[in-house]
Amino acid sequence: SVGTFVLARGEYDKPGEKVEPNTPLVLPPLKKSGERANRLDLAKWLVAPENPLTARVAVNRFWQQVFGIGLVKTSHDFGTQGDLPSHPENRKLARGPRFRLSAEQLRDQALFVSGLMDHRLGGKGVNPYQPPNIWEPVAFGGSNTRSYKQAKGTDLYRRSVYTFFKRTAPHPAMTNFDAPSREQSCLQRESSNTPLQALQLMNDVQHYEAARGLATRMMQSSSDLNERFGFAFESVLSRSPGVEELTIATKLYQRQLARYEKVPEDAKKAVGFGESKAPRDLDVSELAAFTLVANLILNMDEAIVRN
Repeated sequence: SVGTFVLARGEYDKPGEKVEPNTPLVLPPLKKSGERANRLDLAKWLVAPENPLTARVAVNRFWQQVFGIGLVKTSHDFGTQGDLPSHPENRKLARGPRFRLSAEQLRDQALFVSGLMDHRLGGKGVNPYQPPNIWEPVAFGGSNTRSYKQAKGTDLYRRSVYTFFKRTAPHPAMTNFDAPSREQSCLQRESSNTPLQALQLMNDVQHYEAARGLATRMMQSSSDLNERFGFAFESVLSRSPGVEELTIATKLYQRQLARYEKVPEDAKKAVGFGESKAPRDLDVSELAAFTLVANLILNMDEAIVRN
């Protein structure tokens, strides 16, 4: 007969007791919409008010995101072999710990403050900037992802969640900043610090183009030099610059401006990275100099670490 059976010692030709989808008796009962439970019934049961487990697990994951360790340290195991909750009495918290932003957050932050981000919701995956010859060495001959075809236009600036993910050749910018491989469930991301990360944030096309976008916004925000720096600090760090920081930013800007005014061709190259075009109504040497200041601010510890 049609159905699912407990197989005697796992033998496929020795069906035993007939079983149907259900939940353990220690948990709230599963409400069936028909004769047999289906996946929609299970989904409704998971989020039902009388089922406390889903909310507990979700809140624990949120706590883990904020503090690094969940109220239950074993966020994947609330059972008898998992850890007991740490609160309300034992572990004391005076403040939240500092974390480097995730790979997706770093890219999205840069795109957002640059004014380049495409905020559209939904749609298929896109292929942002990527170094050459990442997909090709591992692709099968007849694969539809044999060669990497970079996106054009606004697709380059969509949020990182829309980045197309090739399992055997994940995006290197994501890998550099510890994004999981997605080959299996990720309970908690690791966080490493490598020289390659700093090199990427300073030199990657996407990040440098974002710095130029921020520099453009700085120049359009005011005609006053200090106010332009203030705009950048507020946009990226949510605070005003200190006196010493203003001095450093001013010296960097003036030094680079003098350099670019002597060699205008270098200035054109400096603002020419990326698919988006620099506004023609802005002085190229000034924009190039402000781009380096913007790049500096985007690479500050406060910009890449959640304080």
